[in-house]
Amino acid sequence: MELDQIRAFLAIAQTKSFTRAAEQLHVAQSTITTRIKLLEETIGKPLFTRDSRRVELTPAGLTLQPYLQRALDLLREGELSTYLQGKFDERFTVGALSSIWQFTLYPLLFEFRRRHPEVALRTITGHSDDIARRMFDGLIDLGLVYLPPHHPEIEVQPLYRDSIVLVGPPDFDPGVDVIPPEILPDLPFLFMNWGSPFSEWYDSEVGTGFLHGFQVDDTQLLVHAIRAGEGIGFLLQHIADDLEAQGIVKKLPFRPRQPIPTRNAYLIYPKRKAKSPVLQAWIELFQDQRHQLPQIKGD
Repeated sequence: MELDQIRAFLAIAQTKSFTRAAEQLHVAQSTITTRIKLLEETIGKPLFTRDSRRVELTPAGLTLQPYLQRALDLLREGELSTYLQGKFDERFTVGALSSIWQFTLYPLLFEFRRRHPEVALRTITGHSDDIARRMFDGLIDLGLVYLPPHHPEIEVQPLYRDSIVLVGPPDFDPGVDVIPPEILPDLPFLFMNWGSPFSEWYDSEVGTGFLHGFQVDDTQLLVHAIRAGEGIGFLLQHIADDLEAQGIVKKLPFRPRQPIPTRNAYLIYPKRKAKSPVLQAWIELFQDQRHQLPQIKGD
């Protein structure tokens, strides 16, 4: 299995086209076809099905895809690390969820760069399981996640916890003094699942079986939708406080039967890197800048 074959396979899987894959890799389509033929001979199974309109992965191709993607990621990481030698003392990769980057971590990232210009930093954005998987592959040195992995090789430390509140546009009028959970499906409600235990709480308070008119999985998109007057939704309190101070949203009077569960964020890193000076510098930064992390009133 050669590197050119791996790149050809991944390009076709992404573009669903031999022609577009050839254009992406700047080679002739016949070259792409040959590379895939040789790869299929090595694997012993067809990797793609083809018709006049579309190219799709076979079950074997679907099984192979994540492994080849991880292999290519590791190769690129090795190339970049070699290139950086001599320019920086060390290279360090931090992974986090989009909402953590956007609303919590970016000021600390800039502060770390100011304190440690000798470290080449790289950021990766993904869901909690993406961050953990890349950490297992050696591609991430430090992660900030909401759902930590349970693995003997990964250290997990609680970082902060935040409340979840209901917000809407500044001019939103719910028509009642206090919003009970059972009327949420009847309002212009934007649903974002903040994960367990929020999802279990939501099902018990609102019920199951509702098809929400607008469901999102990105905090920034949710904020944009609320700001545009599309409806109301649940946000982490530290985000809501900041946006309310800017006049972008307002917190709404909401009275559930059971309190909304808090959202916990965790710091994760490989235990083998526990004594890394750069990792320790990050932990020290979190301790120094704890006042910038979300705090629940009364803690």
